[in-house]
Amino acid sequence: MATSYLFTHKQEQNEWRVLRLEKHLLTDIRWRDTDSRNRVVQEFASAAEAAAHVECFVALRKRAGYRVREVEQASDTIVLPPELTGRPLRRWLSKTDRSPGRFVLVVDRRMSSETLAKSIDRMQQEKLPMVVADISSRTPPTERLSRAFIGKSLPTVRSLVVTNIMPVKHGFQHGDISTVFVAMPNLQRAMVNGDFEFRPFEHSALNELCMLSEPLRNSPVETLGQCSLPGLQKLAIMLREEVRSECHDKACAIALSTLDAPRLEWVRVRGIEDITVFLDELSSRGLPPSLHTLWLEGEISDEDALLDVLERHADVLRTLRSLSLPLLDEVSSCAADRVKEILPCYEDRSNELYIFPNTITEAW
Repeated sequence: MATSYLFTHKQEQNEWRVLRLEKHLLTDIRWRDTDSRNRVVQEFASAAEAAAHVECFVALRKRAGYRVREVEQASDTIVLPPELTGRPLRRWLSKTDRSPGRFVLVVDRRMSSETLAKSIDRMQQEKLPMVVADISSRTPPTERLSRAFIGKSLPTVRSLVVTNIMPVKHGFQHGDISTVFVAMPNLQRAMVNGDFEFRPFEHSALNELCMLSEPLRNSPVETLGQCSLPGLQKLAIMLREEVRSECHDKACAIALSTLDAPRLEWVRVRGIEDITVFLDELSSRGLPPSLHTLWLEGEISDEDALLDVLERHADVLRTLRSLSLPLLDEVSSCAADRVKEILPCYEDRSNELYIFPNTITEAW
């Protein structure tokens, strides 16, 4: 018997189907109302590890508002992809023919450096505006992915997504992602999801940046504060979803205040351990002059301390057009009313969905 999981969402325009067949997982992502889809095959050390991986994935998708339907299927009724029909499991790279303008690279540690180099040569030849690098295995290729971009030039790429099709264990690094950014001088939008590093870099064209992980380590956040991104207008950071983050709230606030981004208008930070500490540090250092929207998600440990911080920094925070805080979940109704008095720019955006990598990929 095999177990199939169908993930649907009433608002997000995609459908995930995950089939667990012993130690293999087959993930099929289909975008509703289009012919676009993507499929990834993963191999684990045992059936038990594959089952544990699915269990974690189901929990994360449920938290994101997905409905999950579980179906048992007889193995002899399943039509297997070529990767699993009598030949050793293999990984592949491909330019998807159902998503015009998008180059999809599926890669793991089994892919040789030579094959990886050839794939990037294909990117240069195809001259497509979007690159999606899917790290599909639990043991990703560490630094080989980033090293393969050194010395390359991909001037046609405008959108970049580096992500894991399914969550991986924390501790596997994708390498120095800055080499990928440098190889794409006209890159406008980038999302990096997973355990990565990067050195301080300058990029004049980058307009939108999303940094996600579960959790996000301290090092890449601190490095962000040393970068020069003169064109950056929109920044999203997810410090954590469920796992405790090692990146301290103050470190993230400091990075935002030292980042060279004179056009930064919109910032969203998710997974803050104590929003009061974060706001105090950020406001004390001064908000970026161009910032008009600040969207914070996380925990508020002491509502009186929060009110004190908001009152002390009211003049700074009132320069914003919109400040979103999770008041309905974290503080009393009296405290929430007081926040609205102190800051008329306060907004409740708690019902808005968090942007997951797959929705970003489709939107871009």
